[in-house]
Amino acid sequence: MKFKKGMEVFTEDEESVGSVERVVIDPVDREITHLVVKKGVLFTEDRLIPVELISRTSDERVLLKQSADDLGSLQEFEETHYIQALDEEGSEGAAPSAVPPLYWYPPLGFSMSRLVSEDLTHYVSRRERNIPDELVPLKEGARVIAADDSKLGNVEQVFSAPVTNKITHVLLTVKGISKQMKIVPVTWIQRISEDEVQLGVNQDQIDALPDYEKGED
Repeated sequence: MKFKKGMEVFTEDEESVGSVERVVIDPVDREITHLVVKKGVLFTEDRLIPVELISRTSDERVLLKQSADDLGSLQEFEETHYIQALDEEGSEGAAPSAVPPLYWYPPLGFSMSRLVSEDLTHYVSRRERNIPDELVPLKEGARVIAADDSKLGNVEQVFSAPVTNKITHVLLTVKGISKQMKIVPVTWIQRISEDEVQLGVNQDQIDALPDYEKGED
């Protein structure tokens, strides 16, 4: 399977869900665990789709095994938590300081319009991701760095094995006068973070790879 930003995601009954925003990776096992699907017709917030729900992919589409009715319980990629601010004495109502903030959840029946109408300086908001800390939501366009610290280019696409979901290759857009595409085996990858892929090979080894042509898999 292959994944890139902007691929349209459809349910098994061909209802549009949204589009791929990121690929979530376990950097130790080199395995794709989720897709982050951008809010669209079906979702009002970016949602996490476990890779187990994917039936197949093509050049521009991801097809799921579920219908639209089955996707309502999918987690948001990020959620907003409202935090009651504390002052230096630990009292409520001041701007956050060195005192750790407390998470505040509205009680049953609490109206968000009530919160808006109150003094908003009593609260701050924090966005938190609903994925374990060890997983990496890789950005399309993440920079790719060679072993000699030279910047090679950017991530264009990620390929994985259809059964194990293990990453097999990463497609790079190599910087230069003309746009070149190189497909790099996962064994050449040393480290993966959200914004960067570090390779264990030098630029000359990347330059020696044949250019990738669309349709090659």
